[in-house]
Amino acid sequence: MNPQFETFLSTVDTFAERLNRLVESVVGINMILLTVVIFAQVFFRYVLRDSIPWSAEVARYLFISVVFLGLSSAYRRGEHLGFTVLMERSNAKWTSIILMVIHLLVMVLMIILVVFGYKAAVHAGRQISPGLQVKMSVPYAIVPIGAFLVTVQLIPILLREWSRAFFSHSRI
Repeated sequence: MNPQFETFLSTVDTFAERLNRLVESVVGINMILLTVVIFAQVFFRYVLRDSIPWSAEVARYLFISVVFLGLSSAYRRGEHLGFTVLMERSNAKWTSIILMVIHLLVMVLMIILVVFGYKAAVHAGRQISPGLQVKMSVPYAIVPIGAFLVTVQLIPILLREWSRAFFSHSRI
């Protein structure tokens, strides 16, 4: 492999890993907040017999943020669905090619989510959430942000698979 390409890949991968650590911290904080809000909601509703009006809305938005932000971390770690049967029966080069095709298709889907999610968030800015009284563009924005983060994580993954498929020293 070309030393300049290795340096470039290392730089991109380091950036993606640092971004992933930040995202995982945010997801962890959101999980803690989600747990606290749901616990408070249950406590107030069933023990004190008085509901917190905004708690269900906050819990919903926190859950959505955990899913869409956590998606990029899961993709980074390789914790996603894959075509394992097809890849187990292929040699290393074809496995890398299959993975590249899968990752490229996911990238296309994520770019579509970024574009249309952004449009939906802008359009939703005309509405106000009933419980929190914030513009709905705030919770809607998590979809394009999460899709963008997955796209960032896909770049070093695709570069690595490209390198394995076409620049591997072993001829398989």
